[in-house]
Amino acid sequence: MTDKQEKITEYVQELFSGVLRKFTNESYFSHLDSVGKSAQAFEIPFGYEIGLLHDTYEDFPEVRPHMIIEKLVSFGYEPLDAEFISNRVIDLTNVYTTERYPDINKGGRSKLESERLASTHKVSQSVKCVDIWDNARNCVQTDKGFARYFLPHKKEQLKALSLADTAVLRLSTITVEEQLALLD
Repeated sequence: MTDKQEKITEYVQELFSGVLRKFTNESYFSHLDSVGKSAQAFEIPFGYEIGLLHDTYEDFPEVRPHMIIEKLVSFGYEPLDAEFISNRVIDLTNVYTTERYPDINKGGRSKLESERLASTHKVSQSVKCVDIWDNARNCVQTDKGFARYFLPHKKEQLKALSLADTAVLRLSTITVEEQLALLD
C-alpha cells in the first residue's frame, strides 16, 4: 500500500467510524476495505480508492465531490487522478433513492438505477461488480429475507454492466447465481 493509499484509508476509516453494516453488525469500513482491496486485486485503475470511497457521497451527502478531490490532492494524488476517482464515486452513487423518487417503488427504482449504471464508465461498472460480489457472497447466510429481494435485482443489474472487466463481472454473476440457488 502506498503512502497515499494509507492516508485515504485512514480518512475513510475515520469518516465511517461507528457505522455498522446492515444485517451483520460489522464495521461498515470492513465492506469498503474489502471492495477496495478486491478492486485493486483485479487491477482496476484506482480500484482501491474508488472501492473505499464508493458509498461516501450516498452515505454522507455533506461530503461533496470537490471536498474529496481536495482531500486526495492533499494526500499526494495528481489533480486529474483525484477528479477521476471522484467522478467514479459519483457514478456509483445511487440516484434513484426513496427520498428523491417516493412515487416509484423499490423495483422500479432498481430498474432505473441499472439503466443509469449501464451508461457509466467501465471502471465504475467494474467496481460496482466488486461491490455486488462483496455484498452477495454471504447474504443468504446473513439474511434470507434481504437476499430474496437483493439477489434478483443484482442479477438484473449485472446484465447492464456490459463495460465491466469480464473477470470481475463473471465472478459477480457466478456468486449471485450460487447464492440464488441457496434460496431454492
